[in-house]
Amino acid sequence: MFQLCEALKEKYKIGIITDNSKERFQTLTKEMKLDKLFPILILSANVGTRKNEPRIFEEALRVAESSATECVFIDNQERNLVIPAEMGFHTFLHDDVKNNLAPLLQQLKEWGVVVS
Repeated sequence: MFQLCEALKEKYKIGIITDNSKERFQTLTKEMKLDKLFPILILSANVGTRKNEPRIFEEALRVAESSATECVFIDNQERNLVIPAEMGFHTFLHDDVKNNLAPLLQQLKEWGVVVS
C-alpha cells in the first residue's frame, strides 16, 4: 500500500484521515514516517469529530482544496465508507489483512486514476 501511495503522490494529493488518538498517531507517524509520504494528515482528535460524521471529511476537502467527487477514500472498515460515499467520494473497502491490491488498482483505473 505504501508503494502505491508513493506512486500516486507524483500526480495526486494524498492523505490520511484517522480516528487514532493523538499519542498513537504521533507514534505511528514517527515510526512509519507517515508525514514524509502523506502531505495531508487529518486526525479526528484535532478536528473534534470522527469518521462517522461529515465534518472530518469536510476538513480533508478543505485542506486538499478538492471536491468530494474528485476524491477517493479507502478504508478497511465498511462503516467508515458510508459518510464519504454520501458526500460524493469514490469509496473502496480494502482488506488490509489480505492486502490484495489488484481489486483496488482495477477500481482506481475504472475511476480514471492513473497509477504510474
